[in-house]
Amino acid sequence: MNLHEPATFLTDCLLAGLALALAWRLRAAAPAVRWWRRTLGMTAASALVGGTYHGFAPNFGPALQSAWWLATLWIISGVSACLALSLMHELAPPPRLRFWRTLIGAKGALAAASAVVWPVFLVAIVDYGLALAAWLVAALATRRPWRGWMLGGLGLSVGAAVVQQSGWPQAPGLNHNDLYHLIQGLGLIAFFQGARRLGMSDKR
Repeated sequence: MNLHEPATFLTDCLLAGLALALAWRLRAAAPAVRWWRRTLGMTAASALVGGTYHGFAPNFGPALQSAWWLATLWIISGVSACLALSLMHELAPPPRLRFWRTLIGAKGALAAASAVVWPVFLVAIVDYGLALAAWLVAALATRRPWRGWMLGGLGLSVGAAVVQQSGWPQAPGLNHNDLYHLIQGLGLIAFFQGARRLGMSDKR
């Protein structure tokens, strides 16, 4: 069996390993932290499934390739949902939790359906980007200890997405997907540092 896009496969595997290691170290009991731990776990899953898709899917028929790619997009939507649920537990008052859960569930269902109709990475990026945008608004509106780290992670994530969608570079040993994974890895480290500080009081 041939290995296609070896650099993309390798950087995806490295990203998965990093996400798992960070999830393992994130042990706090606060609900918002637990959802960030799940976010990192889902990120590891998406990197592993996406990496094996790039590396091995071309060895199989179109039907399996399509299902494999759709699974990758759906897992990224799961990452987005975990991000949103973490923010909900950090900021939403308890009486509003059911409303926000319903809204997050509806957004996830819409993203999953959209991926079936338009199975392109942009669909997953838009869904993921909406969750990041919510975190951005929250970070700009608060002075909690996680603010700076989350803003750093958000900036790196946006930069990674811009690189991925730009299609640059296209060198034989490093393409836009590989660079996206490397930048995203730095973003995960920043997010991990921010997640460790969830549940702490606002700075005064």
